Amino acid sequence: MKLAFLGLAISLSTLLQVYIDRRIIIISGSEENSEFQNYLNWIDRNSMQIEKRRTAVYSLIDGEVTAILNTSEQTDKFLERNKNNYTQTADPKAYLIDLNGSLLRQYNNVFQLRNLFGTIDGSQMRY
Repeated sequence: MKLAFLGLAISLSTLLQVYIDRRIIIISGSEENSEFQNYLNWIDRNSMQIEKRRTAVYSLIDGEVTAILNTSEQTDKFLERNKNNYTQTADPKAYLIDLNGSLLRQYNNVFQLRNLFGTIDGSQMRY
């Protein structure tokens, strides 16, 4: 009986976990900030590497989520439900979201994004 209860509890806990089909980079900030454009330029220059790693890119400006690269319907829905979890400030930030929906890393400037691929490749979230 205890074993059956344990099995039921484990299966319920996995149902409640959030899984998404892609890793996500969210660039949050103000469109008027020139640094925001630097983030977008970096994404554009590295789009092949980003797609190769099954990573989607979105912007979050004034509460509006906009798909930029490699998106999906499941990821769109996840971001709409969770967009309030990603702080919008005058200075842009990029957030790397893991496949389980948790924040893996926050990047406070474009130069830190150089570590993005190493973070993805070196973690369990690679595939």
